[in-house]
Amino acid sequence: MFPYHHPELTFNCDTQSGPCDVTHISVTQNSYEWLNELDLGKTPIAATSMRVKLKSSQIIHIASREPDADFDLLDMQLTECQAIDQEV
Repeated sequence: MFPYHHPELTFNCDTQSGPCDVTHISVTQNSYEWLNELDLGKTPIAATSMRVKLKSSQIIHIASREPDADFDLLDMQLTECQAIDQEV
């Protein structure tokens, strides 16, 4: 199915010192319930769930000059989504 969107990561961290810019663009897919064709203003129109695609924490750390970033320590703790939800 096209288009199929993926999260994007761009960075300008080629040198070992100085400014380093890392930009992460996530992708969110909203899911909705079926709308009532005879809408009388009682059918909710907000998304019932949101599915988000993110780049791994490891790849973001590697892009920001941390070549020894460990996937197991950064991404396999299974608490990333919980931490993000707490910040919102």
